[in-house]
Amino acid sequence: METDSRGASVSIRVTTRQTDSAGQTGQGTSRIQGEMTREDGQVTLRYREDPGAGMGHCETTVILREDGVQVLRDGEVRARQVFLPGKTTRCRYGTPYGEMDLAVRTDALRWCEEDWGLELHLEYGLTLNGQETGDTQLQMVVTHCGDNDATDSEGRGEEETGEKR
Repeated sequence: METDSRGASVSIRVTTRQTDSAGQTGQGTSRIQGEMTREDGQVTLRYREDPGAGMGHCETTVILREDGVQVLRDGEVRARQVFLPGKTTRCRYGTPYGEMDLAVRTDALRWCEEDWGLELHLEYGLTLNGQETGDTQLQMVVTHCGDNDATDSEGRGEEETGEKR
């Protein structure tokens, strides 16, 4: 993998589908600007969370490696979540209301880097303070600024995916 320690501006689209422990589902999409670097066999994304997404004022760093993904949050929410395929990891999840124990069960994880950017797929379950909260499917599409950020890895745009630009 090529080394590029200078940050490149990127557009990030995160789409989540969550199913809670009662079987209720919800989904959402957010678009944010960030920075992507490549160094020492890993890709690192840095961005500020949209305050409306439930994280308050928070900076997020996503580190993608061959063996897994790490998500670091620093701000009103503080956490170091580790996603390893087929494994459950634990961390402390800090909020303005106190800290909680968080267990992350990674059911599926894959990511690939392309000329246009990268795509990450995660499927995971969360347990907060011993209580299962449900399952999440996450898709993150990262495109270099100036590229069309309304397409997915198969080149499908708004018309085929049903998503608005």
